[in-house]
Amino acid sequence: MLALATLSTALITLAMRTSAASEHATCPASPVATISSSERTCPALEVSGTVETSAATLDPSFDVAVPPSQLSRLGTGDAVLTGYAADGTPVFSFPIQANGAFHAYVPLAPSLAQSVVRLRLATAAASVEVATTSHREAAGEAVATDDSHLVFAWDAHSFPAVRIAAAPSGEPFAFGSGKATFEQLTLNSTARRLLVEFSDGVHSQIRVIPVFGR
Repeated sequence: MLALATLSTALITLAMRTSAASEHATCPASPVATISSSERTCPALEVSGTVETSAATLDPSFDVAVPPSQLSRLGTGDAVLTGYAADGTPVFSFPIQANGAFHAYVPLAPSLAQSVVRLRLATAAASVEVATTSHREAAGEAVATDDSHLVFAWDAHSFPAVRIAAAPSGEPFAFGSGKATFEQLTLNSTARRLLVEFSDGVHSQIRVIPVFGR
């Protein structure tokens, strides 16, 4: 089902996220590493969902780069988020508190993060999984319907979630999700180009999409 919501102002700009593709020698390579970095941003896997005592949900995740102060710290929790490689080997485990909605920035070096193809969130009574849906190159199309509105369409079967910002500002303003091969959003925007993050369920790709008709 198509969902559209305003993004929280706490989200960092897409311009900061583009640095996630490079290795950061002083950034933590995994959740168990010490978080003490002189880098302006560090790579992480942004994961969200909900955890209750007897239920759990897991949203499509995104590859990001955030200030070290925003990286999630290891602690204790009633649930465990685990990332698995293609052969089923656990790559990382991260505790999550069972107190409703959560939003975590799990520190992972890009080389380690790319080996993760499946995420599993489990409590004592429930579990849920999200897996990479596609290895395709992300693409979308934006068409202006008038001076202040546009329609954005993409393959949500391969990329079940997108986050959209206006270029060049990089300020995110919309989120979309779906399951069909053709999903579309009607957006209130005067942008001539969009910066779009496409999540395949576990990882994300960023594309600059021109708005046709402007």
